[in-house]
Amino acid sequence: MSDNIQEKIVDLLNQALLYGKDSIRVQHLRHIQELILRKDPSLLNHFLEEVLNFQTDKSSEVKKTIISFIEEVCQYDSKLIIKVIDSLHLLLNDENIFVQKKLILSMISIYQSTLTWLVKCQLIDENIHNMWQCMINIKNQIISMLNLDDDRLCTVVIKFIEMLALTLSRYEKDFSINLLQNDHKILSRIKLEQEEKEMIEKLLEFIISQNISSVNLIAAIEAITNIVRQRSNYINRIIQTFEVLNVNLSSIFIDSQVTNLRNIIKLKFLNLLKYSISYNIQSQITTLLTDLGATQEEILKYLPKVIIESKRKLISNTNKNIKKMKNINDDINNSNIQSHLQHDKLIDLTIADLMTKLSIENVVDLVIVSMHLLPEKIPPSFQSSYTPIVEAGTPTQIEHLARLLCAQLTAAGYQPITSKQVITTKPKQAISIIPMELK
Repeated sequence: MSDNIQEKIVDLLNQALLYGKDSIRVQHLRHIQELILRKDPSLLNHFLEEVLNFQTDKSSEVKKTIISFIEEVCQYDSKLIIKVIDSLHLLLNDENIFVQKKLILSMISIYQSTLTWLVKCQLIDENIHNMWQCMINIKNQIISMLNLDDDRLCTVVIKFIEMLALTLSRYEKDFSINLLQNDHKILSRIKLEQEEKEMIEKLLEFIISQNISSVNLIAAIEAITNIVRQRSNYINRIIQTFEVLNVNLSSIFIDSQVTNLRNIIKLKFLNLLKYSISYNIQSQITTLLTDLGATQEEILKYLPKVIIESKRKLISNTNKNIKKMKNINDDINNSNIQSHLQHDKLIDLTIADLMTKLSIENVVDLVIVSMHLLPEKIPPSFQSSYTPIVEAGTPTQIEHLARLLCAQLTAAGYQPITSKQVITTKPKQAISIIPMELK
C-alpha cells in the first residue's frame, strides 16, 4: 500500500512541476497533501523537502497551497517546525500581498502549536534555539505590519495580535504560562506575560490613533471585545479606551461612519452585559452604552436578572471604585511599573482631580462659556443619536464626564497632572464641552 502511495506522490509531483494551469497544479499539490498527511504520514519526512521546493514558484496560488501544507504539517507534528521555519520566513516576505495574508493567518495556529510543543520539550538543542529566534523575528515582523496602510494586511495582523494576547496568558487550554518551568532554556514566563500586556496596549493604542481606517477599527473592536470576554482583568482599561474612542470618532470619520461604528461598539458592549465579568463595573458599561445611544430598554434586555435585582450593590461598588480613584496617588508612589502604566495612573489622577471640581456651579459655567460654539440648527446626526442622560449628576456620570474632559484636554496638548503639580503646557486649541457632532 505504502509503495503505491509513494509512486502516486512522485507522479503528482512531476505533474505539478509542469507549467500548466495553476488550478490544476494546485489540485495536484492538495492531493499530495492528502496522501501524505491522511493516508501515510510515514512518508512525510521523505517528501517534505520536495513539496517545500514549490515555495519559490511564480504562482501565488501555489505558494498559498504550500502555506496550507506547512500549517497542517505543524499541526500533525509540532517539532517539524524546525524544518519549515525558513520557508515561513521566506513566504512572509513574498511580494504578493495575498501570500503574506495567508501566511499571517496560518501563523496563528503555527505559533500556538510551537509554544505548546516547546513548553513540554525536554531537550533544547541549537536547532531549537535557532528556530525560536527565527519565530520571534517572524512574530515581530508581523506585529510591525500593523502600521501599514493596506487594510487587507492590517486586519489579519490584528487577528494575530489577538491570538498573542490570548495565548500568552494563564487561561489557554493547550498552552498556559502556568505550565512553564521557571528554568526553561528558551521561554521566560516573565517575558511572555509582559508581552501579553504589550499586545493589549498595542491594540488599545491602535484604536484611538488618528489615522485608523474604519475597516481596521471594526477588526480591532472585534478583537478587543473577544479578549475582554475571555480575560476580564483588562475590562476597566478597555472601557476607558472606548470612552476616549467615542469622543474622538467624530474628528476622524464622516457622520455615516460614526453612526455605524457607534452601533457596532454598542452591540459589542451590550453583549458583554450577559457575562459575569461585567458585574462589578455595570455602571461604567451602562454609562458608556448611554453615550453610544443605547436606550434603557435595550440595556435592561441584555442585563442578567441577578444584576437587575442587585442594582443597589452595584451603586455601592461604584462609590467604592470612586474612593479608590482618589487614592491612586499612593498606588503610584508605592509601585514600580512600566512607563505606559504610569501614564495611565497619571491620567486617572487627572480624572480624580477633575471630579472634585465638577460642581454644579462649575458645570453651569462651562456650558455658558461654550454656548457660542453651538450651531444655529441641530445637525441630523446628533439628533438621531442623542439619548437623554438618565444618571445625570450621579457619581458614575460625574466620573464619566471627567474622563471625557480629560480625553479632550490631552488631545488639546495638556499633559496629565502629577501627584504634586499640574504640568502646564500651552494648549493647541480651545476646550469646550460641546459634543463633536454639534460643532
